[in-house]
Amino acid sequence: MTSAAAASVVSDATPEAWALRDVAARLGDPDTGGRYLRWVERARGCSHPVRLRGASRDADVVTGEVVSEFTSDTEPDGVILKPCGNRRANVCPACSEVYQGDAWQLVATGLRGGKGVPETVVEHPLVFATFTAPSFGPVHTSREVAGRQLPCRPRSRGETCPHGRSLACNKRHADDDPCLGEAICSDCFDYQRAALWNHNAGRLFKRTRTYVERELARAAGLTQKAARKLVRVSYVKVAEFQRRGVVHFHSVWRLDGVNPDSELVPPPVEFDAQLLADAITAALGKASVPAERPDAPPYAWGAQHETRALDLVHQAEEAGRIAAYIAKHATKASEQAGGVSHKIEHEDELAGLRCRDHAKRLITGAWRAGADELVDGTRIRRWAHQLGYGGHCFTKSRRYSNTFKALRAARVDHAAHQADSAAEAAAKSDHNLVRISAWTYAGREYPRTGDELLAISTHARKREHRRVAREELQVTGQTRKEMERWTRVD
Repeated sequence: MTSAAAASVVSDATPEAWALRDVAARLGDPDTGGRYLRWVERARGCSHPVRLRGASRDADVVTGEVVSEFTSDTEPDGVILKPCGNRRANVCPACSEVYQGDAWQLVATGLRGGKGVPETVVEHPLVFATFTAPSFGPVHTSREVAGRQLPCRPRSRGETCPHGRSLACNKRHADDDPCLGEAICSDCFDYQRAALWNHNAGRLFKRTRTYVERELARAAGLTQKAARKLVRVSYVKVAEFQRRGVVHFHSVWRLDGVNPDSELVPPPVEFDAQLLADAITAALGKASVPAERPDAPPYAWGAQHETRALDLVHQAEEAGRIAAYIAKHATKASEQAGGVSHKIEHEDELAGLRCRDHAKRLITGAWRAGADELVDGTRIRRWAHQLGYGGHCFTKSRRYSNTFKALRAARVDHAAHQADSAAEAAAKSDHNLVRISAWTYAGREYPRTGDELLAISTHARKREHRRVAREELQVTGQTRKEMERWTRVD
């Protein structure tokens, strides 16, 4: 786009007109107009980019000579734009896409190998499991059997709760019905207990992993010490907020053999996927963590759960589907339950929260639970906006697969090799050079409305190109499989 072309479509009647006028002015700047498009592209469509001011220099280790230099002084407004890197899709869709893609890679490589993980892991025992929270009171829900939607809570005898409210709901709620997850009776629902369960969910999952190892050893007729010398349990999990405001976990569990060289090897044949699934199921019924108060029941899992042994050797496409399912939830937070995205600093903010009433009660319950001297008040109030849950959304064991850090480093290396200048790329890969950088924070957001408009539209265009490229790869792969099937000689 040239400055003349941008100016030709400017209309004085809309905000977009002023944005286009900004773009035209940027492109027409004699000093920075030639670098403007590249300057905007560096933000990668981020909704809230960080502005940095400074310089980066590559110098020869031996002579100290500066071989190349990049400074923000020659950029528009004397700054560069850096993506915020926020994982939450409701905060920054562009950065959450990158995080979701990385999460997909971490899950998928742990299932089928790649990126430093041996492809033989596909033959290891694998289990997909979902753990849910117990009930804290009846809520509106959506039920379906054999493709037919059922009433929410049919009651033929007119049952009522202790507060005199009817427990019946004969509606068939749609998936976008705002009352899904709302309490049938807000006085019956234990909001504070639900917030405390969220607060302890991480501890409960850790305890569950311990019980899985115990149940594995018991099922194999071994002591835990002997079993640890033969097998190792690896996992990846994601926390998802249900509409009722409590978290549940989707996870993949894998059994590895123990190797003195720390390599991923298959476990002994007696440790199969069904044995692992049975151990997980048994652990769910036994794992619990004590409540803060001695007279309160311990925190445990709910009765609803799923454990499914995977056979990726014969169903290879299942790895991609499971990875996509887990990665999708890695970019979400309490907004699924109608919560808020900002932290609560003072109790006075609770009454004015702009969210659904059910979520507001959970946030209030988390905040008030912090007043109990037996509860870690600082931590639960810090995460009150997350309905009490303060754990990481997406976590994995160390040996399950690669790391986010390694994936980001690989992306940086790829960008270096795709540099506009071959000389610049060579300089970046020269081991005799040392990079000296000094950057300072200069603010957030785009300096002008036109910058944001151009960044978002450019990113949308590139995203569409990637989608088309993926579809072409899928079609190419399917065509290749068809050709192989038809040309196969029996």
